[in-house]
Amino acid sequence: MYGDFRRWRPAGDIITWNDVLFPYDPALNDGRELSDTQVARAPGATQHIEESYSCDSNGAVVVRISNLSSGYQREYRLGRWTVQERRMVPGRKTKPGRRRPA
Repeated sequence: MYGDFRRWRPAGDIITWNDVLFPYDPALNDGRELSDTQVARAPGATQHIEESYSCDSNGAVVVRISNLSSGYQREYRLGRWTVQERRMVPGRKTKPGRRRPA
């Protein structure tokens, strides 16, 4: 099970991945840095977006996001392979007196 869609909660372990900043609005597809761009829904906007994921033999995961309406796409390699990530489990609390890994 991927998640409990009635409660909008993921199921299983959660691992933090990279930020993915995709210009869903074609007006933002000019190469600018999107990290400071406010996210807002454009009334009446109709863009058909497709996401696809692939994993190569080395375990590298790549997401390709395509704007099918405007004809552009971007690929993002996911994962921070050199950093030890702490696994998070929804609903599990840390026991009192137990230190969390840094």
